[in-house]
Amino acid sequence: MAAEYLIRTTSTDIAPFVALCVHLGGQQVASDSPTFHFRAPGTERRSTSYDASVVLDPGEIWLCDCGGPHVFLAVLLRHLLDAALMHSDSCDGVRVTNA
Repeated sequence: MAAEYLIRTTSTDIAPFVALCVHLGGQQVASDSPTFHFRAPGTERRSTSYDASVVLDPGEIWLCDCGGPHVFLAVLLRHLLDAALMHSDSCDGVRVTNA
């Protein structure tokens, strides 16, 4: 069963988050799509399944845990949170909920 996390941020520019997802090895669904799929290093390649997905919307970052290794997902979440804090007006401008 998948778990979803929503990170809300005061930053509406998704470009830094797109760059981060690419840097972290995310596979962009299409060149203009804000959706990225992730596979943990060393996991078995499955053609239709991913360990995590990230969807970027202005002011929102959605992370879907698709059953990947817990350590991989924790590190991915940490990177997304760090970026949200770095690109927000203040630390009060970032909120995380389990959607």
